[in-house]
Amino acid sequence: MLVGWDMELRIRRSGRPQDARTAVVLLHGYLCLSPRAYWGAFLPLRSRLAACGMDLVLGRTPRTGNVVTRARRLASHLAALPHEKLILVGHSMGGLDARLVASRLDPERRIRKVVTIGTPHRGSPAAEWVLRRGPWPAALLRAIDRGALRDLTREGASRLERLMPDREDVDYFALGGAFPMARLASPFAEFAERVAEGEPGPNDGLVPLRSALRWQGAMTLEAHHLGLIGLPLRQGVSWPGSRATCCTTPIARVLIDRLAPRALTGDAR
Repeated sequence: MLVGWDMELRIRRSGRPQDARTAVVLLHGYLCLSPRAYWGAFLPLRSRLAACGMDLVLGRTPRTGNVVTRARRLASHLAALPHEKLILVGHSMGGLDARLVASRLDPERRIRKVVTIGTPHRGSPAAEWVLRRGPWPAALLRAIDRGALRDLTREGASRLERLMPDREDVDYFALGGAFPMARLASPFAEFAERVAEGEPGPNDGLVPLRSALRWQGAMTLEAHHLGLIGLPLRQGVSWPGSRATCCTTPIARVLIDRLAPRALTGDAR
């Protein structure tokens, strides 16, 4: 079943089965307006996870807050969940939130896995470009920012790295994206170019692949930053057929295999 929480910090349950002792918590990235829309391609996974005794939970954190602020809000939500075990899946900045909570804000050691998707573990030149100048929306982003952008720079990432060491009892896994700039249209291609200038090599349009890949066994998919979670960029990707669905994207199979291997074989017991 799908469980969510709203802005008033209440927990909404939707017929949670009594044997669902594990929650898979989906954590959005920077500037998310609607967690349900953000994770829309992942919602069909809930039936497979439910068959394995897992709830799917949508997290909500301050859209432009820094990682510490977001992680503290997340920790308060997680404390209210009734589940014995927690698996955190974070996209982009959400992966940093997950790492900090697992490292320092999980006193009962309920977090068992952390999965990051397109997370700038080593920061991104894109954030530095927006802070310095960037295209016309950059001024607006700087005006509404509450510390997120500085945490997403390479300097900010280095500071956070010292703040949140990995736990030996947590299983960590990272997915990164690499997408050809020739298949991106403005303004996303412009961001990709700035990222490549600051850190040569593949990137997903916002995050360098080298920054997204962390821990042994990390995987790379051919996808742009939003495509990693099944979101199309109809105006920003210059090729047809960009609409992705949970059932057809490789990331869905990778994640379900990582979170609940039995769900792929149909053996839920």
